[in-house]
Amino acid sequence: MIGSVGISRGTEQLARVMFGPEQLPDALEVIGWYGDVQTDDVHRAVLTLSKGNLDALMDLVAAAVHDFRDVLLWESLPEPTPEERAATRARVHELIRERRQARRRYLVARFGVQGAEQVERSNENLFGKPRRQARGDSTDAGQAS
Repeated sequence: MIGSVGISRGTEQLARVMFGPEQLPDALEVIGWYGDVQTDDVHRAVLTLSKGNLDALMDLVAAAVHDFRDVLLWESLPEPTPEERAATRARVHELIRERRQARRRYLVARFGVQGAEQVERSNENLFGKPRRQARGDSTDAGQAS
């Protein structure tokens, strides 16, 4: 496998460490999709960021093809602590809750209570229920999701 086209020896060795022997040929093919600016740096960044996950590697290579600077920036950032992850997750849930409440207020103002409920039922029929609902942000919040 040494000498794969466009892939340095060091990058290939990193891929061997990150991926098992079954996935190595696929991983090398995927990183070979990127061959533009700062190729070796980008290859190492996508391998490191993928943490041995082939699906993540494909997403990262696609991002690098779009703009290689993104993956180089992501690699340079420190890994978030568990506390930072928890705070971010809580903030995302709060933003989702606020967005649902604002949408509900808009629908009620635009169509009235019954019209808003009809729009929400129609959306549920078309798109399904949201995977997770915050308490109190919908008329059927008491029902199981």
